[in-house]
Amino acid sequence: MFDANPQSNSNNSIPAVTSGDGIKALLDFKFNKFITPSLIRWLYVVLFVLTLIVLAVGELGLLIAFLGSLFDKNKPTGLFFLGIIFSPVAALIYLISVRIWLEWLMAFFNLERLTRQIEENTRKG
Repeated sequence: MFDANPQSNSNNSIPAVTSGDGIKALLDFKFNKFITPSLIRWLYVVLFVLTLIVLAVGELGLLIAFLGSLFDKNKPTGLFFLGIIFSPVAALIYLISVRIWLEWLMAFFNLERLTRQIEENTRKG
């Protein structure tokens, strides 16, 4: 499988930014360092947590609407059960698609690293 760890790149590839190099990388106008691989992990964590918060708030809203509909005979209660079932499924599909997109983006950085290794090996041989 692919090594998605940006810290394990060769000496000739463009290095990922470490924790202390963030400002230097932002001011690097030659793009000698990639800042995106270090941000991808944080982006995924933030999106994961936000998705869980939105899901919890949505489920709580559905529960409140359901409890309110128990006292009013004109409001349907079946939508509550659909929401309880489909909102976690939708959140799971969203998280899977975000993960796939971020892994796809990391594959480009891995491709760059491997291309530099091929270039280095071709110059040596």
